[in-house]
Amino acid sequence: MLDDILRLKNNVESLSETDRALLAKLNLPEGHGSYSDEMSFIKKRIEHSHCIESKDSGNRLIMPFLSFLNHDKTGVPFKKGNENYGSGFCFTGRFDGEAFALYNHSDPLAVFMSYGFVADTRFVYSLPMAMQVSKHLSLRIERNIASASIDNNGNRWPTLRKEGSSLTVSWVPLYCEEKTVYPAIIMMNIAKHLGVSGEQLLYMLVRQNLSVLVPAAFQLSDSGNAYCRLVSECARKQLELIAQPLTP
Repeated sequence: MLDDILRLKNNVESLSETDRALLAKLNLPEGHGSYSDEMSFIKKRIEHSHCIESKDSGNRLIMPFLSFLNHDKTGVPFKKGNENYGSGFCFTGRFDGEAFALYNHSDPLAVFMSYGFVADTRFVYSLPMAMQVSKHLSLRIERNIASASIDNNGNRWPTLRKEGSSLTVSWVPLYCEEKTVYPAIIMMNIAKHLGVSGEQLLYMLVRQNLSVLVPAAFQLSDSGNAYCRLVSECARKQLELIAQPLTP
């Protein structure tokens, strides 16, 4: 694992300015600079890929055994422990073959940023951005996927914060495998708070995401940097999922 982290550090430090600018637009931390201290880089990467946060207490725990379970979008999610499994987080089930874990409900870019590999996912979320939706209204979108509320039907809703003429949304989905109309439902709710057209708002959001993902998918694929080529794969996966047709 340490060899992989150090290889990543070398790739990050050898990024061209053009590649770094594209990574910054994707909100990848490697696009904003590198770490001069080798140990601080290693520590940050291990914390990023092996840390899980309790929604109840807010405590963050290191899970070293995570490396022994491969991720899969159909895998078993981690759950909070109990009197049988301890006070941390556990992974339980019966398996006929290899046991796969669902690390989180992120999208390809987020999985790559945390764990360093390209994966299939059940979601795609908007890149962080600010949009002027009208002359007097603005919308700020984050990628804080953990900030959500759950209704009585088990549906997840992003957190909304209204400040004057600006609305901040913790996250916005652009694709959901189980319910392809889910992004439209979320966007209609956001549009209601802004008093604008939901269809127009979704169109603007998708268009801005494409303006970043398309250059990243194609320009980074020709990069001499291995890290950039992996990011290109992630951007392509995001584009492929966003383009999936709606189903009832």
